[in-house]
Amino acid sequence: MASRGADQARISRAVALYVPPRGELVLAFPEPIIPLGKVRSTFVIGSIDTMRATGHYDSYVAQLAPADRDTLLAAVPATWLPVAIAAAHYRACDALGLPSSDAASRGRAALERLGGLVYGTAVQMAKQAGATPWIVLPALQRFWSRAYDGGGIAVYKLGPKDARIDLVACALCQVPYYRHALRGLLEGLTSLFAGKLYLREARQPAGPDSASYRAQWA
Repeated sequence: MASRGADQARISRAVALYVPPRGELVLAFPEPIIPLGKVRSTFVIGSIDTMRATGHYDSYVAQLAPADRDTLLAAVPATWLPVAIAAAHYRACDALGLPSSDAASRGRAALERLGGLVYGTAVQMAKQAGATPWIVLPALQRFWSRAYDGGGIAVYKLGPKDARIDLVACALCQVPYYRHALRGLLEGLTSLFAGKLYLREARQPAGPDSASYRAQWA
């Protein structure tokens, strides 16, 4: 991966070309936007555990370079991993050629197993109060920053039960498997507050280091 300085220059150019959707801005990108530099090990370890639980572990490990393998398999929870190591993990997952639905289900599983360690008690409190997704969506950047050092999220309200979630400055978005897994995680989080939810990936809004999702619910 490029240096963080080179990433910053590339991301600045991409964000300058970003065209927001028509709708009400409910969460603005942070200022300044910095490129993703580190990732909490908790989610990566959880992702590795799902590979083990679903019988793909040996094939996954075979895709890793020795140095990356040693770092990933020695990782302990609640620490920070360099983005290059996290990218090596998601590239190895992507190389297995699993259906996008599998990646999404692993993202949902990561939330179910480990989300409380990152999101704390706020989500459960809001759920108990009968909240809607509009309670949690404006807090996504705060939740994101507990798991990722860098990257920015914006949320737009397109209708009473219709939202767009945009992520920029995240090099992991270059890996399709990661974008699908993130879709599953966001789906799992938002569905806590909705009876029926539809969440799909939209076109990347600011180049390869970005992702966009459309959430609609009933």
